[in-house]
Amino acid sequence: MASDSLISPISFSKEACLITILDQRFLPQKEVYRELKSISDVIDAIKSLAVRGAPLLGVTGSYAVCIAINESSDFYHLDKLLELLSASRPTAVNLKWAAQRVRKSLGTIWNKEKLLSQAFKIACEIHSEDEQMCRQIGLASRSVIKDNFSILTICNTGYLATGGQGSAFSCFLENMDKNIQVFAMETRPLLQGARLTMYELRKAKIASHLIADSAAAVTMLKKKINIVITGSDRVASNGDAANKIGTFQIAIASKYHNIPFYIACPTSTFDLHINSGNDIPVEERHPEELLTILGNKYPEYSCYNPAFDVTPAELITGYITEKGILNAKQIKSIV
Repeated sequence: MASDSLISPISFSKEACLITILDQRFLPQKEVYRELKSISDVIDAIKSLAVRGAPLLGVTGSYAVCIAINESSDFYHLDKLLELLSASRPTAVNLKWAAQRVRKSLGTIWNKEKLLSQAFKIACEIHSEDEQMCRQIGLASRSVIKDNFSILTICNTGYLATGGQGSAFSCFLENMDKNIQVFAMETRPLLQGARLTMYELRKAKIASHLIADSAAAVTMLKKKINIVITGSDRVASNGDAANKIGTFQIAIASKYHNIPFYIACPTSTFDLHINSGNDIPVEERHPEELLTILGNKYPEYSCYNPAFDVTPAELITGYITEKGILNAKQIKSIV
């Protein structure tokens, strides 16, 4: 299924030097587009999850360099803005990776017009590459997804989270001819699975079922799940993978039920600068996300609200990438 048949969550106007995003906080009730005209706007959109998903954060970060150049008077000021941008989602490596890739291409002479032109060129390359990688990830998955497979997934990994048709979601799209069905976990507390993945699955006309996060293990047993495929926000050089909170526990359940557990992600998500998942910073979100219950707020409750967890490499069957399906031992030599 071609990605150009899906809604694009991001675009950039070179003339106006602004990013337009599909604000994901309002989905699936309505499609609201928002213009980001400053680095402050971009950071707010990232922190509030108006724009999200590791690959899409990379695309957003690359275009944001253009905005940062437009706001800066020299490289010192530019680098300070990019530091703030990269820190807005510390777990996902793609944001910092993309911004740094654009920054390194700029040279050392401050000429705003030429810098904007060069930054836009590299940002477009990153966006185009991500679109192509998404398709290749989906095609690579065809060797592990068989006819009539039931697939379990968590969070959102489709065109709302990438520069193309998705990572794990691309695996669903490229295997639609095999009569697959997808079980999507709701993904509390912000319900990216219920709000976004089910929205994408219905638009793509893929047979799908929403389940509570706490029903993952019993769904594996009762619905005979054949394979689990999730995305990732960062993979360490040893194969440990950070993803949406709840991923670790379904990897454990997959091991118990002897179900293959795959991470689908572009190789830009691999961080060879860190040795293991212990080095991945895990973002903690505002307690209010958990402490608003049935419309009522309970600020007196103590709260622990990590946005991500880290799945050890020994629980991961393989990594579905644009370079094929890798195992943990191949990461350092192939990525």
